[in-house]
Amino acid sequence: MGKLTGILKFVGSLSDITVVKRGDEFIVRKKKPKIGKKKYKKDPSYAESRKMNDEFGRASQLASAFRRALEPECDGLMLGYLHSRLSAAFRKVMLSDQVNIPGKRKFLEGEIERLQGFEIAQTHQVRSCYYALPKTNLANDSPMMRFDFSKSTALIKDKVPKAASHFELVPMVLALDEKIPRNTHLTKVDLAFHRMDSNLSQLGEVFVPYRPHKNPVALFSLLKLTFFQKVNNGYNVLYEDSGCRVLGVDFLKS
Repeated sequence: MGKLTGILKFVGSLSDITVVKRGDEFIVRKKKPKIGKKKYKKDPSYAESRKMNDEFGRASQLASAFRRALEPECDGLMLGYLHSRLSAAFRKVMLSDQVNIPGKRKFLEGEIERLQGFEIAQTHQVRSCYYALPKTNLANDSPMMRFDFSKSTALIKDKVPKAASHFELVPMVLALDEKIPRNTHLTKVDLAFHRMDSNLSQLGEVFVPYRPHKNPVALFSLLKLTFFQKVNNGYNVLYEDSGCRVLGVDFLKS
């Protein structure tokens, strides 16, 4: 980047040179040559770029599958660039793959447990409302995920929205299929409404079934927390104060 000096000054493009005015100065830039698809795909100098872009693309594809499966249950929540945040998180997991070479790294070969604690909504952190979040683990004798609320107590009074009169918990299991992302699916169990002072340990253990899969999958245990405000004979959903969190991630072989 240079500056245009002398008597003759202009703004615009001339051949591969572009001049723009910035304040009292005329800045000169040279256009970068365009890279054709054929050259990009075959030129050895772009080999590393092709590898990185392939992994970025697969991370984005998985993020899309995750969001599509989850979005109907989180409709109304303030998700805030969820696809971008998921893509970045999935890409970091791929980078932790120590088995495959760059460009061939896989999500399921990486440290998927890094996604534990991922908050789906941007405006509300589920963790902030809990003294002790429920523990999750796979059931031994059936295709189910166990959510153990026995150590949970009431929500933290100072951390819940002041306008809320009730809340609802929805434990969910999302099976993310890396080989065939469109096979990603979500199952859930709707629990009853609770008053704000309810003792959650009374829920005990809740089991959420998941569909057996032909391919290896990552099983995400999620908990959605939705607050409601009682108004006359109905309830208003407090979307900005509600959220959803990844409690755990398990690898399930086919």
